[in-house]
Amino acid sequence: MKDKPFIFRDTQVKAYRYGDTVEMTTSNGKHSNPIRKLNSDEFLDLRTGEIRLYNKQAVNRSDNLKAVKRTFVKLRRLVGNNFFGGSTELWVTLTYRENMTNPETAYEDFGAFMKTLRRKYPNILYISVIEPQARGSWHYHVLLKNDAPIFIENEYIAKIWKKGFTRTKRIKSSDKLGNYLTAYLTNLDFNEIDSDLDETNKSIIKGARLHLYPKGIRIYRKSRKIKHPETITAKKDIVLKKYQIENKEADFSTKSTHKMPIGEITYITEFYDNISDFGQKKDANEPASFDIIS
Repeated sequence: MKDKPFIFRDTQVKAYRYGDTVEMTTSNGKHSNPIRKLNSDEFLDLRTGEIRLYNKQAVNRSDNLKAVKRTFVKLRRLVGNNFFGGSTELWVTLTYRENMTNPETAYEDFGAFMKTLRRKYPNILYISVIEPQARGSWHYHVLLKNDAPIFIENEYIAKIWKKGFTRTKRIKSSDKLGNYLTAYLTNLDFNEIDSDLDETNKSIIKGARLHLYPKGIRIYRKSRKIKHPETITAKKDIVLKKYQIENKEADFSTKSTHKMPIGEITYITEFYDNISDFGQKKDANEPASFDIIS
């Protein structure tokens, strides 16, 4: 059995507090960059003084995938800091009857949808995520949050969306909602690739949808009043004391290795769940659940 990755208490970390979770990582932005870009083709290895060539195709492809992954990490934290389940929150899916291949047009359609929705619910907040399909089309997943209990019939959502199928869900409970949402959006159902498969043969390719996002696309949007997680860069021991979890072990930890032009860097990330006493909690491994509103 392998030892669980562990961050020593005197290690500098960057920590994020969102909802009832503290996440801390040794990937804190304090590392020195061992290369200096000279031009679009060459970089200088500061350790050896050697001028080397970029592998442009590999770098561009790799950089885009890394950027998409970073965006989904930010999205997971953002959702975890703002959505907790209950009568004030909904999850809405907006699709197109015909293939929508232009994300800019999809952005405009979503803007018109929210403008209409806010006429009836002026204080509603949102996080929207544009999702690519294997066939080349786009659709939206939207988390909605009101300042009071809200019930919106799916029939009304479909009426103001006008573009195609919609689904409206009540978020019943939200432990790990950010994890659930980002996994749902990044995994690819094999049926999207091979339509001859039947439901009994359904298979999920984890993380495959990440490769469908083109470079430079804005994956998610949010209301201005959606709150960013609290962040702190300090020694791990200081972070533990700040959140009064000095005697708590990490609920989960992971080690990741990142390839650089001149080698690899390894980071460790720890997660501390249920750090506040909010009463009875369900099993942290249980996924979020929903009621579909017809």
